[in-house]
Amino acid sequence: MTDRSSETAERVLLEAAALFREKGFASASTRELADRLGMRGASLYYHFKNKEDLLYRVCVRSMTTVRTRVDEVLDPRLPVRERLRAMVGRHVITLLEQRDLHTPMLTQLAELTPVWRDDILRRRREYEQLFTDQIVLGQREGVIRTDLTAELLTLSLFNLLNWTVFWYNPEKDQTPQELADMFVSVFFDGAGSAPS
Repeated sequence: MTDRSSETAERVLLEAAALFREKGFASASTRELADRLGMRGASLYYHFKNKEDLLYRVCVRSMTTVRTRVDEVLDPRLPVRERLRAMVGRHVITLLEQRDLHTPMLTQLAELTPVWRDDILRRRREYEQLFTDQIVLGQREGVIRTDLTAELLTLSLFNLLNWTVFWYNPEKDQTPQELADMFVSVFFDGAGSAPS
């Protein structure tokens, strides 16, 4: 694939992600996508097989991007709390910097055929396991509660983090890093007021 062809494929992928986020997969059409890109409809199929192929590749890109960004801060020399803080920060910042890319991966998997859906779910499980492993370490070190399983705590953490893509407003809310710090604080310390 030439550089120009790769650039075009990238434009198509990112515009498709934006369209899927705005309208949902079922309501988005390849014709509308082509119009937004100023392309002929047939030109899309040079880069992607069909609309579902586009959604699958958006989801793969989402998982690859966030996994790469979190792997960069997975430093075994840090105490587990600081390691989790860095991982949460990178996760939240990545999601909020590229909401168009990550929202379809969170909300549109039911539109994929089982083989592609299972592949994305496998990628998600492998990614979430990075966090579960850190939570297990925290439990062993006594800095994370042990009355709940690491799997349940991981699920709670991702529910806390992922839905920021729907409500975050950069003009009104804290910065992504400030939000990440707040999430880590709530996760480790809870939301109750400190005893007087």
